[in-house]
Amino acid sequence: MIWALAAVAAAILFFLYFNRPSRLVITLSSAAHNATTKKDWATAKKFLTLAREKAGKLKEPLLSQMTAVVELQWGTVLYLQGNFEEAEEMLRQGLVKARAALAPGANVLMYGDVAWGELCTDSGRHAEAEVIYRRVLAVDEERGNIGGAIFDLQRVADCLIRQDRRVEAMCEIRRAMDMEASIVKGNPISMCLPDLVFCREEYEEARKLYREKVEYWQQQANVPEQIDVGRLQMRLAISEARTGHAAEANEMFTRAAATYEQTLGANHPKVAAARVYLTDSLLKAGANA
Repeated sequence: MIWALAAVAAAILFFLYFNRPSRLVITLSSAAHNATTKKDWATAKKFLTLAREKAGKLKEPLLSQMTAVVELQWGTVLYLQGNFEEAEEMLRQGLVKARAALAPGANVLMYGDVAWGELCTDSGRHAEAEVIYRRVLAVDEERGNIGGAIFDLQRVADCLIRQDRRVEAMCEIRRAMDMEASIVKGNPISMCLPDLVFCREEYEEARKLYREKVEYWQQQANVPEQIDVGRLQMRLAISEARTGHAAEANEMFTRAAATYEQTLGANHPKVAAARVYLTDSLLKAGANA
């Protein structure tokens, strides 16, 4: 998920490690990543400031390449802090440099776009996020990266649902399910089926399916970076609320807020959004009582 993108962005730097005179920039970027995983934002900023300064002393094309990666990593760190205005500016700068200095479809462009898309989503700019996610999807489909394309389609569908374009969302979710079936043999339980049911507004069935997934992932010691447990908890909580299970909804909104606070920090808008849903649910439960 998005909070893992700082790690991925840092790791991308290593593709230059053995054949480029840029080891100090790489070391500083790696140190910034380590600080980011500990939510030590001040230290991460210090290392990224130094990394960009050192990258600025390299010769072209390495100067633009390395500066782009550092700026995209920095923009992701700012996003994780919930500092959206500065994050967007840094991501824009990094993406402009990356598009000019790197090959089309380069991994760093993909990761930068996903970070920007998540920022737009959390800012309520769902149409803009949709365009960005479709751009990432096109690259993954061209590469034959089916696993990546499935997650891309989930993001696109989420944007469409938030825009109340449910028919289009269902088409994208079915595409994702077809991709799942092409790479998983036997009779697997689709990861996307709960989203399809949710999109149809069949909330009674959705709450059952999302509960299974939430319970499963909460029991795992190591959750893959692509699995957004907070998102699953929010979908379950909404389904509980829509079917009149107020106590269960309130508990799950609370757990979602705690999940996001643990992974993103207390000041991130995802935490605030979960708490807004919780407050609304509590008010509705009180009115019904």
